[in-house]
Amino acid sequence: MPKPRLLLNNASPIELHHRPALADIAAEALLYSSGAVFIDCTAGSGGGHIKALLTKTDKPLRILALDIDPNAVETLKTLMSERPEVIIVEGDYAELETLANTYNFHNADGIIADFGPSLDQILNTPGFSHSLDAPLDMRYTPKKNITAADVLNNYSQVELKRIFREIGEDRLAGRIAAAVVAHRPIATTAQLTNIIQQAADGLYVYKTLARIYMALRVVVNDELNSIERMLPQALRLLGPAGRLVFITWDSNEDRLVKDFLRRMERPCVCPPHLPCVCGAQPKLQIITRHPIRPTAAEIAAVPHSRSARLRIAQKLP
Repeated sequence: MPKPRLLLNNASPIELHHRPALADIAAEALLYSSGAVFIDCTAGSGGGHIKALLTKTDKPLRILALDIDPNAVETLKTLMSERPEVIIVEGDYAELETLANTYNFHNADGIIADFGPSLDQILNTPGFSHSLDAPLDMRYTPKKNITAADVLNNYSQVELKRIFREIGEDRLAGRIAAAVVAHRPIATTAQLTNIIQQAADGLYVYKTLARIYMALRVVVNDELNSIERMLPQALRLLGPAGRLVFITWDSNEDRLVKDFLRRMERPCVCPPHLPCVCGAQPKLQIITRHPIRPTAAEIAAVPHSRSARLRIAQKLP
């Protein structure tokens, strides 16, 4: 049986400057034309993609910076206090259209969303990291209704197995779900990490830890449903020839983005062997037929970027 990992006390926030993945490529994709109105759906405490936009052009920009995390919003407001062109708002990108209309961001020239948590959120949000002992919360915002502890202690073994297998994509989903149910109640990451380690018994233990924690975070914050709701709103908010830039971190996110872009590029619902009679017109053109991945140099400089995948699409007239 493997020894439990050393868990650190996360009593005080860890100061960390998050470096976003693929920031230069994302900024160049958004700034390809003379556009100046942009929306960042996941601005983060460091505003990395916003900084890239501001440093890559001399023209005046107007940027709506959204983030669901109230701590990230407050930090970003301080960081951007001398940049009045950046309007910073606490909000869920699932409500993107409402937020954009409230602040008069219509016909945007570019919209970017970098899904998944930043490194500072992983270290400072209770429950996100399996290496830091903390309550099993995992909420980006207190406005979310459930915590990870609620999921672990109240969901059935069948439902936990489904979450760990379908969202976490972990081959030990059944074994982990059974172990969780057998050790209830579970209140801290130290407890959960030890349960997973013992159940995995050395089999892919570090990958399993990452996958189980990721699956719980996604369920607690309803991330996949939020992405599905946001995608068509982003398309509607774009002006002619505006661009969508999405950065995904796991196969569930990437599948949602890829499938949406393909449906909007080829919306015809007629049988493939018959002429089109539905009249559906393409709404966008996919610029990246395959996702852009970080270079070896970027991965060396920003190790967490190795999982990032960037997709770009452009709205048609």
